[in-house]
Amino acid sequence: AMTPLANIAAYFYALPGTALTAFGAKMMAQSEIELGDTEVVIENEDKGYETMKDKIVPAGEYAPIPLYSVTEFEEMKNDERAQNVSIQYFVPEKRTGAAVIVCPGGGYGCLCDSYEGYQVARWLNQFGITAIVLRYRVGKDLDLTPLKDALTTIRYVRENAALYGIDHDRIGIIGFSAGGHLASAAATHGKDDSAVNFHILIYPVISLSDKWTHKGS
Repeated sequence: AMTPLANIAAYFYALPGTALTAFGAKMMAQSEIELGDTEVVIENEDKGYETMKDKIVPAGEYAPIPLYSVTEFEEMKNDERAQNVSIQYFVPEKRTGAAVIVCPGGGYGCLCDSYEGYQVARWLNQFGITAIVLRYRVGKDLDLTPLKDALTTIRYVRENAALYGIDHDRIGIIGFSAGGHLASAAATHGKDDSAVNFHILIYPVISLSDKWTHKGS
């Protein structure tokens, strides 16, 4: 019998492919967002159910948001890869208040952001979980830049939690393969506003030591 994690991994691999052209047609640009009075039921084990009625972003699949401002980009000595770092919100109709940041795998050389990113986000939406797909930096000579991208994303999601109907104490991260390594590192090193409340590792790269590492990563 497969372990629960193996079942999850098998489920994700079994998801049908999605044409990105059709996907892109459904997305809404951030500049086109109209805020509305929306009731969001937030599940809380200690307090039962609380209803939050406020100006929040409506349900939808939104266009990617650049993670870094022009000033931050310049401070990173114009690292061209930083320009491509983005986060993308997938907001469900009925929200539980939970949110998960999704880190696709790809051996730190590319991003498998279809079946380990967008499809995972849509799957999470089925359970009322807001998903945020992170496109972090990949390539040679990365140093700790992917970790910086992940921690910055966690802070951003927490700082903007109310806008998206997210409970700032129910923010987690999920990662696949090399993305699992990144999610683990973020969960270990995150402090204060950059700390996650839970993390999920799917077939993760658990070490970069020569003896145990996945050579592709």
